[in-house]
Amino acid sequence: FKDYAFMDSYEFIWLANTPTFQYQFISGGRPLYALLNQLVYGFFCNTISDLKWVRFFSLIGCVIFSIQVFQFLLKLKMKKLESGFFAILIFSIPSFTTFINWSATYQVPWALIMSFSAGLILMNIFKNKKINILKYLASILLVVISLCLYQSVATAFLLPFVFLTVINKNIELKTIIQLLVFLFIAFAIYFLVFRLTLNWYGIEQNNRSEINLIKLPLEVIVFYLSELRTIIPGSGLFIWNPLFFTLGLITFLGFFKKLKNEKYTVLAFLFFVIALTYLPNLLSIDNFKSTRSIGPAATILLFYQFYFLQQLSIKRKTIKMASLMLGSLLLIISFFNANNYFNGIQNKEYTALKIAFEKIPLSNTNNIIFITPKQDFLQKNGFSKYIYADEYGQVSTYKAWVSPALFNQLLKERAISENFKISDLHNYKIKVFTIDKKYSNDDNSIEINLNNILKKELRK
Repeated sequence: FKDYAFMDSYEFIWLANTPTFQYQFISGGRPLYALLNQLVYGFFCNTISDLKWVRFFSLIGCVIFSIQVFQFLLKLKMKKLESGFFAILIFSIPSFTTFINWSATYQVPWALIMSFSAGLILMNIFKNKKINILKYLASILLVVISLCLYQSVATAFLLPFVFLTVINKNIELKTIIQLLVFLFIAFAIYFLVFRLTLNWYGIEQNNRSEINLIKLPLEVIVFYLSELRTIIPGSGLFIWNPLFFTLGLITFLGFFKKLKNEKYTVLAFLFFVIALTYLPNLLSIDNFKSTRSIGPAATILLFYQFYFLQQLSIKRKTIKMASLMLGSLLLIISFFNANNYFNGIQNKEYTALKIAFEKIPLSNTNNIIFITPKQDFLQKNGFSKYIYADEYGQVSTYKAWVSPALFNQLLKERAISENFKISDLHNYKIKVFTIDKKYSNDDNSIEINLNNILKKELRK
């Protein structure tokens, strides 16, 4: 419930009521997300402080998804305590920390819920020899909606099949083929919807939404060599990484060693399904890594590790206690990561800049010059040891668009509270430079060095 927006959210809340606001999301293949953002940032949220309720909405979604997993594991005859503990452990995954703490990812847990629900429907369909067309279409619709919200988690419909295969140690080749056919149909319909949406609005797709099938085999190899490495240590991605990576790798490899005598179809499915859940990212020409885009794969890998330790614990009470302690430690570290590398940093940055921005005189200022920090600002100044993607261990204002959006949004909030019109103020221009860039300064310009402001605030 701290006040902050974090990177893209600053721009979203400032630009939400502009005519072309939706276009950036539509061109990226998320038309439903575009419509929701118009409501969330343009109607429900008037201030940056309001965004705490958007994050709360995301938390509710994560809780519901966790309950879904818990209930399904109970149906698979897993004990209540074990099912509940794994469902809670989901919150230790860095992906879910991101979903909860970033208002720009509020839709992701709900996309997960819909895709997971599609998987549950599919499972019932595949049990019967005769396919129920209406239920099949309903499951396709849920996955397509999920794709239109956030492509990277739309493959969560595979999770129920993974859980079932692990516990029953069996999956028919026919089921695997059915899943692949379903995946192809859902993606094809989504692509058609995407193209029609672009034509309707008369806009071009952006580079991030383009696909590259030729590089797919290489991307799969890179996934297992690189991306997989980031999810093996779980929330230990930052703290004591060598230790948690070693423990994570041992449990991951141990899981497959336990299955060495099972059918090849079982082994192949459980190994390659990890990459299959990451397929939207593997297909994309944009190969940017982030925790928010790897949620389903991280959930699968955590279940493998959890199940391996659960099997070892059946006859060894010491391993059971050690596993409980390890899981509890992952949850504690996840909470620490959120407060020290995410929302804690963002709240301090927002608080400091709000005070500084409100002191800027606008009566005769022509240019407001922001000197912004670099991405590794926190690391170079000793405020944080770790940094990952564009999510953890960094300030928002290293992005060039953040400080102008933050300044203008705070000015809008002041105008509402103090009952004045922004149009009545002296015209000004905002210029943004990093600390190592040269620029000219005239008599009617004011320079705001964000580096100095942030250093002072973070040293408190």
